[in-house]
Amino acid sequence: MHVFVTTCTATKDRSPGELPAVRRYRDPRIDAAVAQAQATTLPLCIFSGRLGLLDADTPVPWYDSPLQPEAVAESAAQLAQELQHRGITRITALLEDRTKPGWAPYHDVIERGCTQAGVALRKERWNR
Repeated sequence: MHVFVTTCTATKDRSPGELPAVRRYRDPRIDAAVAQAQATTLPLCIFSGRLGLLDADTPVPWYDSPLQPEAVAESAAQLAQELQHRGITRITALLEDRTKPGWAPYHDVIERGCTQAGVALRKERWNR
């Protein structure tokens, strides 16, 4: 299965309770990922360093917990397991540039998780 993936965002809807991931995470990149996934008819997933690989409609509580470099190895192993469990064989990922502050761990987890699971990865760079 081929899926379109982007990551969670620092900006979140602070509404109480749980919201679908695409509503909790607020950023133009999320909106662009939704549009690209729809245009390509691929399912949209959002990778959260805290919650793992989420379907776009997965309920998500408010939290503030960016992915830290020391969590990359464990998060990549968990992502690899999830990819294999779901039968995902190919990912197109919409990501900000690796050199942007805070982004290297997300690139590392997605790259390592895909490598460990034998999943083909194509990265698209998000430009605001």
